[in-house]
Amino acid sequence: TWGDYTTLPLAGNMAFYWWSPDPTFLELSPLRVEFPDFNKREHDQGIQTSQLNAISIDTLVSRDLPVLAPMVDRFADNLEISQAQMDALLLEQKNTGDSWENVTCRWVLANRATWQKWIPDQSACFPGFGLYDTVVKDFVEMRENA
Repeated sequence: TWGDYTTLPLAGNMAFYWWSPDPTFLELSPLRVEFPDFNKREHDQGIQTSQLNAISIDTLVSRDLPVLAPMVDRFADNLEISQAQMDALLLEQKNTGDSWENVTCRWVLANRATWQKWIPDQSACFPGFGLYDTVVKDFVEMRENA
C-alpha cells in the first residue's frame, strides 16, 4: 500500500525507490545510487546495467503565450530554481505544516535577488508590440524614451 511505501524506509537504513521533487523522504537525506551513463546499444540488447537519462522538469506553456503575453512567456523561460532550493521549500512545508502559499511567500521575501533576475526587461520590444511612452501617449523608437 501507499502507507507501507511511505513508512517502511523510515523504519531502518535501507535502499528504496524515490523520485524528485517530492518531500516524502527528504528528512532521511537519502543518497542516490547511480549506475554508469545510459548505453543505448546495451539497453537495446536487454543489458540494463546503465541508468536511463534523467527526465527534465520543464516549464510548459500554451504555444500562443509568446504571441499573446511575451513578457509572461519570457518570465517562464527565465524561471529557474535548483533542486536544492526546491528540496528546501518542500522540507520546510513538510516540517512546518504551513500551506505552500505561505512557504512560497517566505521564500519570495527572502530571495529577492534570485527571482528579480527572472523578470524581463520592460523595455524589451517584442514583435507586434512596441515601445510606448505613457507620458506623451505615443510609440517611441528609442528605449531611452520609453
